[in-house]
Amino acid sequence: HAEEAGLKPVRALLVPRTEAQLSSQVSARITAIAVDLGDRFEKGDTLVQFDCQIEQAHRQKARAELDAATITHQSKQKLRKLASVSQLELALAKVNVQQARAELSAIDARLAMCSIKAPFAGRVVARNAHAFETVRQGDELIEILDDGELYADLFVPSGWVRWLKQGAEFEINIVETGKSYAAQVERIG
Repeated sequence: HAEEAGLKPVRALLVPRTEAQLSSQVSARITAIAVDLGDRFEKGDTLVQFDCQIEQAHRQKARAELDAATITHQSKQKLRKLASVSQLELALAKVNVQQARAELSAIDARLAMCSIKAPFAGRVVARNAHAFETVRQGDELIEILDDGELYADLFVPSGWVRWLKQGAEFEINIVETGKSYAAQVERIG
């Protein structure tokens, strides 16, 4: 429509629909960063791995405590049937199992933070950390974007507002690739 109206083409900025700055959720030493600037990755890929040996040891201890509490509870259930244990002792044994299970769940949640998985498929656009560095919780590590679905920000002359409407179709030419694509106005801001 711009050419029909005798108007010149305008420049567009391609922008990803989805992008993220991934930060550390733990204070720990990085053991590996699996991607570098410009690398592609798939959803669910491990991008950053932290040293969590201490948390893994805590998990082993918590697992042993849960096993012990479970055995004690099962034993007290058998003794209760024989009237050798009070209802209170049985209830306390059950609570001990629940506490041990909750502690194990908390440790598992902390262990899940020992690696950063890709929330979507995409590409690395910035990297602020390296393997063997120690980072704090909240430190920015890598910036990623989904380059599979892009949109174009167009900055058009104000005179175009008279005829440019949502849903209008146009063609976008990508200079770097030499390709053209059909596009549509999604919103006007």
